Amino acid sequence: MEQKLQNLKRWEQENHKKILIIAVTVFVAAAFAFFMLNGRSSTITESSAKAGTEVQEETVGSSNGDAQTDGASESGENASKFYVDIDGAVVNPGVYRVKSGTRLFEVIDMAGGLTKKADTQSLNMAAQVTDGQKVFIAEKADSGSGTGQNSAGGQGGSAAGATGSSQNTALVNINQADVIELQAINGVGPVTAESIVKYREENGPFQKKEDLKNVSGIGDKTFEKLENQITV
Repeated sequence: MEQKLQNLKRWEQENHKKILIIAVTVFVAAAFAFFMLNGRSSTITESSAKAGTEVQEETVGSSNGDAQTDGASESGENASKFYVDIDGAVVNPGVYRVKSGTRLFEVIDMAGGLTKKADTQSLNMAAQVTDGQKVFIAEKADSGSGTGQNSAGGQGGSAAGATGSSQNTALVNINQADVIELQAINGVGPVTAESIVKYREENGPFQKKEDLKNVSGIGDKTFEKLENQITV
């Protein structure tokens, strides 16, 4: 037994340096592996964080761009809108904000639609409205009243030549009607309507219906067709 112990001690003494070298090598290898793994983990974490930041910045930038585009679109849309005043035989008369190109029937829809008494015979539902326009929807004439109703967009009447008496009509006031409303008069087109408005602006309101013959393009024959459809 003693002999074995002596041999073991002798082997340890002879291989001491080799054992020390092996131990140091193992320690260095383990330390190197530890630092390599730790450094790689840190790099992955940092890369992930940078990627997340870039995605967030891109998202924010995209949102800001969309907001600017929406703002510009909304600004352009507001610039193309204006106001129209509609009155008379509609459910909710008032001033409405509309966009460029709006038609009369659309404004009527905004005002809740026509009442049962509305006179639509000579209304041009497809006509475009203009900024600041006053639209008046006339009511049907009361057959028992014997008088017509003034209307800026009213019904064009006709002379009752067959019976020798005038029928009740919704008359167009030539001192108040605009270019579109004047075209509700049977026999008045866009050019004549423009001439009536121009004459009125230069010479003041018409004092009597016959003054309409002073407008360029309206002679005696034309006036005879219009006389029973207008009022002052």
